Amino acid sequence: MPSFDRPTVVVFAKAPILGFVKTRLAQTIGDEAALALYKMLLKRTVEEVTDPRWDTVVAATPDETALEDRYWPHGVTRIKQGGGDLGARMLRPLLKARINAPVAVVGSDVPNLSVAEIAAAFEALRERPFVFGPAVDGGFYLVGVADRAPKTIFDNVEWSTDDTLRRVLDNLPADSVSFVGTLDDLDDRDSLNRHIQAGRL
Repeated sequence: MPSFDRPTVVVFAKAPILGFVKTRLAQTIGDEAALALYKMLLKRTVEEVTDPRWDTVVAATPDETALEDRYWPHGVTRIKQGGGDLGARMLRPLLKARINAPVAVVGSDVPNLSVAEIAAAFEALRERPFVFGPAVDGGFYLVGVADRAPKTIFDNVEWSTDDTLRRVLDNLPADSVSFVGTLDDLDDRDSLNRHIQAGRL
């Protein structure tokens, strides 16, 4: 188990199981192609965000897969996401943040996420208690906290909508939030095409 006694990046990820990942994208490219793409994204994400300046762990769902090496990039520490909606699951690691040991949660489906965004997020948390990486679709690919997150941070948030980030921000004082660069996650055929055209895939 990670200690959470230094800066920690938590990669939120579904186990790469056929028919379980990238289901919207799979409707157009098929389950097997979606699974292959997801495996590549997961491996790339873990590699890109791993850095000696912080700990990197994967928060896995379904929970039982956290114990199975075959699903995950070699050597990465895993924890269970636990039950509840996305907000409840993300809140768990964010509650472990402490002064001098901030926590950032990131998605596993952002092809151009890099160590630069993570470093910028932790730097921003020196100035303000919350940081977000906005996603093109109105959500966010990164949320970070400098200290233990308030339990209300994700209250009344509707997930996977074009105003998901706005709803989260409504729960926080405006002057308490910093942002890092906006990135495009990969959820459907349109976003896949954008990443291909940009040379990211």
